[in-house]
Amino acid sequence: MSPVGLETDEFPLSGLCLGSDLHPKKTPLVTGDDVPRLQPGHRSLVAGILANRNIPGVAVGIVERGELSAFDAFGVADIASNTELTLDSLFRVASITKTVTATAILRLRDEGKLDLDDPLVRHLPEFGAVRARRGSLD
Repeated sequence: MSPVGLETDEFPLSGLCLGSDLHPKKTPLVTGDDVPRLQPGHRSLVAGILANRNIPGVAVGIVERGELSAFDAFGVADIASNTELTLDSLFRVASITKTVTATAILRLRDEGKLDLDDPLVRHLPEFGAVRARRGSLD
């Protein structure tokens, strides 16, 4: 499933938001109580999107200058039991790894560390041992 882009003049949203700072920092784990909640205008916008699109629940974080500046949870974590989604709810990772990998590759491209047309073996030499059934891996 691909991310859904939802935008308004006031508040751009996407079904999947990734922070611009992918470099890990040695900071303690942040919990829901450590960060301010979304402002009322943002809360009503998100609640309206959930209602209009029949989305059961979502956690929303706003990252400014590499820091989490606001965090909030909306809806339910489990439809069957009607369990409320909280600031400390856990989510399954599922197929998001493709999006994270693509984002990391694009960051490396932006930093000039690779070109999207580079042969795979330039960056992952182990793939030199792989033999294609047809075509080329270059």
